Amino acid sequence: MANSSPLALTAEIKALVDTGMDTGNIMLLAAVDADMKPVLSFRGSTAAYSDTQLSLWVRNTAGGTIEAIKQNPQVALMYRSQAVPLLQFAGRARIATDAAERERVFSIAHEREQKQDPERKGIAVIVELDRVSGVLGFGPDGPIFCNMARSGVDEVVRTDERREAGDRLEALLLEGVRSAESEVSAADLDGIRKEGRARVRARKSQD
Repeated sequence: MANSSPLALTAEIKALVDTGMDTGNIMLLAAVDADMKPVLSFRGSTAAYSDTQLSLWVRNTAGGTIEAIKQNPQVALMYRSQAVPLLQFAGRARIATDAAERERVFSIAHEREQKQDPERKGIAVIVELDRVSGVLGFGPDGPIFCNMARSGVDEVVRTDERREAGDRLEALLLEGVRSAESEVSAADLDGIRKEGRARVRARKSQD
């Protein structure tokens, strides 16, 4: 995985998100419902709520998007235009019930979206971003990549990857021990495991 920079939406990215309705490049939202099926919808009300958050005003309060978010907060959004090949936003969505948050989400939504809900009966959603990645465009030296992650996200991913690799290795070792042709005993395996852990601790102490 390529190294990422701390997540902070730039003025350029915020402008792309905020003007999507005007430019015809509306953000696409992907959520997952209780049956683990994707729920896709274009969201013209999407706006940059802060340096690390996006927001949207959902007028259809009984639709599949809100139900999906209630079941699983993990969402992704995508931006694409003729100039920007692809920008992906991944994070955790939450329904904003605080009056001040609702007011702000509505106020920064596109004017056309506001006019569709003058009585403000919709639901305010805020997405806490974990990662923003993609290609912002092309320069003289090639693609202009974007790869930002919330603090701690990359380390969690690396830890999970190391854990999965360790689990796979142990499964293979156990399979070898249990085979009829194996000359390695369970005690041998336990010793290998302890030695490996000792090496990991020694390596960490040197960092």
